Amino acid sequence: MLRRSIVAVLLVLALVATACGGQNVAEDPRQSLQDAFERMAEWEGAEFTLRLDTDVESLLAADDTGEMTEEQAQAVVDGRVVVRSYAGPDLADTSDDEFEMEVATGDTVAFHLIAFQTEAFYVRSQVRELIDRFGDADAQADLNEMANEASQVGIDFADDFFGGAWLQLQGVQQLSNMYSGMAGIETPEPSELETLREELEASIEGFLAEVEVEYVGPEDPGEHVRVVATAKQFVELSIEFFEQMSGMLPTQPGMAPEDLVGEMRRELENTPDVEVPIEFWLDGGTVSRMGFDLVGFAERNPDLDEDMEIPEGLDRLLIVADIAEFGGGLEAPDDAIEVDLFELFGRFMGQGFGAGGFESVTESATETVTSEP
Repeated sequence: MLRRSIVAVLLVLALVATACGGQNVAEDPRQSLQDAFERMAEWEGAEFTLRLDTDVESLLAADDTGEMTEEQAQAVVDGRVVVRSYAGPDLADTSDDEFEMEVATGDTVAFHLIAFQTEAFYVRSQVRELIDRFGDADAQADLNEMANEASQVGIDFADDFFGGAWLQLQGVQQLSNMYSGMAGIETPEPSELETLREELEASIEGFLAEVEVEYVGPEDPGEHVRVVATAKQFVELSIEFFEQMSGMLPTQPGMAPEDLVGEMRRELENTPDVEVPIEFWLDGGTVSRMGFDLVGFAERNPDLDEDMEIPEGLDRLLIVADIAEFGGGLEAPDDAIEVDLFELFGRFMGQGFGAGGFESVTESATETVTSEP
């Protein structure tokens, strides 16, 4: 399951924001982007930092409730979600797979996950520090009560976790395997991933051939290129992606690829006729940033909705992803508290799943779902 997550990040997210060849971007921005998508396959890992590109004044202007404080606005400006994934040079070898995710504001990491293919998952949070900064006495008391209640049912690590201690989760891979079996998800072979990559590239090439691609100019993040498409074109591209990635999606009723695609096709009929601009910045042969300009979108579609009117003082508000190649090298945290997930679930279910029992449970569930009727 971890392997599939890494592949999804690399093949879907990164294919929409990637390395660029030696073209003169100003002369041929369309071909520059196309070459960028084709060269992404050379990366063994990628890092994405999702954040808001804005300032405190703009956020306060955008808050129609008037309840946001300057401190809270600053925390949002300083907030970020960082995802790092590494698949290594050989897709068939999963032993070197790595994955990391951080949700943070400033120096405070609210949630942190580090995972390795052959080791347990590591997680930590700093809930108590966040409450100290932005909460009140009641919120702190509620947190203490939660920790006390958890300890009474055997979760004696809750208070440490709220305070920033690392947990080492045992049994995550087995749970993932169980879910994959019940959901009908099969791990793709390297050859299938190569075919998927080629199909995604072909879809993006066809998409770029139909939409507007313009060169904006040089800026601090790099050479600015804007792709403008209709909302319908983006939905159609998403449908193609879902169809091509059907083998990596659940097959349960309501969640199966054909169900999701069918719902998207129905929604396509009601998709408003609006223009959607997506921004790219190319720097040093690489897309250093991609983003969606909310202010620019509202300015481009003034008749879409009266609620889209830009408040006075809202000058800049973009959702951006800063992008870089990632070569791996994550380290497991020291002194993590070990947590056996199956033992924990067993307490709640009253069935005592221990280390010797969960494998048979996993195999039984998988065989039951995947066997022929």
